[in-house]
Formats: sequence, structure tokens, C-alpha cells
Amino acid sequence: MIAGTGTGELWVLDEGGFRLVAFGSTPSGRILPVGFLADGKSLVVLEPSNMISLWNTKTWKMRPSEKTSRKIKFLGPNFNPNIYAIPQESDVLLYPSGAELVWWDLQLSKELESMRVNSHHPGSIAVSPAEPLLASADRGDFIALWNWQTRQLVDRLRGPGTFHSVAFSPDGLRLVSGSNGNGAIMLWDVLTRQEIARFGTSSEDLPAVQFSPDGNVICAVDDKGIAHFWRAPSFEEINTLKGEHRPKEGL
Repeated sequence: MIAGTGTGELWVLDEGGFRLVAFGSTPSGRILPVGFLADGKSLVVLEPSNMISLWNTKTWKMRPSEKTSRKIKFLGPNFNPNIYAIPQESDVLLYPSGAELVWWDLQLSKELESMRVNSHHPGSIAVSPAEPLLASADRGDFIALWNWQTRQLVDRLRGPGTFHSVAFSPDGLRLVSGSNGNGAIMLWDVLTRQEIARFGTSSEDLPAVQFSPDGNVICAVDDKGIAHFWRAPSFEEINTLKGEHRPKEGL
């Protein structure tokens, strides 16, 4: 587990999340780990002012080759540091800028392409770990599914209300979505594109959803900062947590 702090520290924890096994730091202030490059040798870290740096995963220090130009400024005035995706075995960072999706090459440090994929700035994007499929929730009445390699629209998933957040299961077979307005969580079969379960909270907005690493628990954070947990296959709510302090970023 890797976490960034508000003081520019990078914490590398053991699998249980309780023991510090490595440590790195930068004077930049708040940092957010966002993913690994395809070779597994570099960690991509977001720094203030929408800048990124690459860290060596053996030494947990910024890559020596990046000392003179280690930071890359993201293009686009509407970049949201909480909405991005790095497909597995890829050196491409995907992020929305307004209603457009930007393909950014992390090795070449340049934008490859941008294209309009939404009617609004999306509240969330997610990439499947099993195929080149990207899901985008743009706070409208559907979830757009794109092939991020061919840049083609694959399908649209529709349901009641509007959608704010999306996440794929670890095996890529299911997609979970959080609503923007009615507190609904919807679970989708990625192959058939059909809804397979619906449950939710009394809160109106669910800006973040995620699966547990084993895919058996779904977590959603509501607009009051409360985390809700449901377990498959019944999807009865099993726990809620409310943080008393601001959590570390990028857990």
C-alpha cells in the first residue's frame, strides 16, 4: 500500500497497511500517488499545481534522470487531480479536461491526443483491468463505455437518475456506479451490459465508489464524508465509517 501526505512524504506500507517499510519525501507539499508505469520501475506521483514526478520503486526516490526536468505540467485548465486513470501495462495517463479526454504519454512527457467524449466534465472515469475499456460518468443519465485504444464509443449504460462515480471490479467483469442525486449504487455485468443489483444510502450524492481487492465488498463515500460498505452476494450494508480527521491522500 502506498500513501502520500500533505507534507510531501511518500509512505510505503506492508500489505496490512500498518507497518512502514519504505519512505520518500519531496519539499513540494501534498502529494498523491496515482499509479505505476508498465515496467513497474516507476511510480507516478501528482504534486501541487497539477505537476507530476516519477519515483524509482526500488529506492523510493525521484528518478535521477528527472532531476532537471522532473515535473511535467498537465495541459488543460480543467484538470482535476482526483479524476485520472492509468491502464495496466501502459505508460499512458488518461484524464478529462472539460468534456474532452486527454491521452498523455508519461515516458515521452507529452500529450498524444485529446477528444470529446462527454457532454459535461465527468465526475469519474475508470479503466478495466481485463480489456481496453474505459467507463466515464459525466453526471448525466448514462455511463459511457469507450475503447481507450481505438478511441471508439462501445456502449452506454442507462439507469434512473444521474451518475457521478464508477469503478471496475478487480477481474473486470463488473462495474459499480454511484448516483448524483438519489443515493443509488448500481452493479453492472460488463459483458451483458445489464444491471445485476441495486442498493444505496439515504444520501443524495455518492462522489466515490470502489471494490475491495477481492471484489467481494463495495465501498461508497457520500457527500457527508461517510464511507458505506456492502458485501456480496446479498449487498446488505455491513459497516459505515466517518473520519474525524482528513485522511491521507492516495490510499
